[in-house]
Amino acid sequence: MKFAFDTAEQIAETVDLIDEAEAKEEFEPILQKCIQRAQVLKNHDLEFEARYSYLNLVTHLNKKDLAIGSFPWLLNYIDQYPSWYDRFRVLWCYKWVIISLPQFTSISKAKIEQLRLDMEKRYQEADAGTKVIHYFKCLLAIYQGELKVAAEHYEAYKLDEEAGSLDDCEACQPNALMELFMFQKDYQQALDSVQVVLSKRKTCKDVPATTFPAAAFAHLMLNQEEEAAHMFANAQREMDFDTPWLDDIGYLLMYCAMTGQWVQGRKILEKQLPFTAARQPEYKLYWFYLGVHMFFRAMSASGLSDISLKVEKAETGFPLKGETCDLGESISWLNQRLTDLSNAIDQRNGNSFYRELRDYHEAMIAS
Repeated sequence: MKFAFDTAEQIAETVDLIDEAEAKEEFEPILQKCIQRAQVLKNHDLEFEARYSYLNLVTHLNKKDLAIGSFPWLLNYIDQYPSWYDRFRVLWCYKWVIISLPQFTSISKAKIEQLRLDMEKRYQEADAGTKVIHYFKCLLAIYQGELKVAAEHYEAYKLDEEAGSLDDCEACQPNALMELFMFQKDYQQALDSVQVVLSKRKTCKDVPATTFPAAAFAHLMLNQEEEAAHMFANAQREMDFDTPWLDDIGYLLMYCAMTGQWVQGRKILEKQLPFTAARQPEYKLYWFYLGVHMFFRAMSASGLSDISLKVEKAETGFPLKGETCDLGESISWLNQRLTDLSNAIDQRNGNSFYRELRDYHEAMIAS
């Protein structure tokens, strides 16, 4: 693709081309230039389109911090121009932002609640219905380890049958809510809740690709090894491993740890480890490092002492010496990282949920 930025028409065409294309890292600086040029031209509507396209791009690239940082300008814009015709798009992407907030420990519970209430007020003013409100209350409670509260909102969500204009897509809803049952360790209910996406009756860009990892683990926990292997194969085939799916990858590495699939686990790790060099939510790092820790401990328990990792040079902090990773040293490093992460998440949430969840999963691997 060739892009031009001299006139408003050229910038608008560039934004349109990127919106129509598959999300790629290379588009990020191009959209940043579109934003800058729109500012120079003092074309606020064009700046809005470029900023919205940027938010959409970084969201689909799983760059949660950039999505959160870019959203306030859009929100301020529709507040500044309350009669602006396309407020709906900003309200639509508010949910992308709200669900990212509890994944960062630097964002307090009070701030999360403040923004949730703001979103709820705006959704009520837009006549979006109450189902979407119950849905996001449930998800925020799940992320914060408040499973009793999450279960109450889930029941309210289920009883509310009226669809709203700002509801999440019909594939994303069960995919996201599956985590409640995974956290409750009700693996059969977890699988039952996502049958509509595993059977591909409901799909979207990322679902069921990102449903398969948890489904593989759930089947394994139910001693359904053949079904688990099928889900793992689906994940390998359909997931884009060039995108940072760190929390979902954690489940895949747990599967590899518990089934002794060292080669497959190594290949997944080589693809995803470099993403930890960039700013990532503590929640996602927790799940990724938990999977890696279990994977390495299982390898060590099998008698192996090291693993070869061909990883592009990146400042991950991971204890690599060339292409050799000493399992003992790495397990110690991961243990400390997981302790730090679980402590930070639990301290923000005001409970001990993630420490206890770590203990539960790691007990599956013999020392």
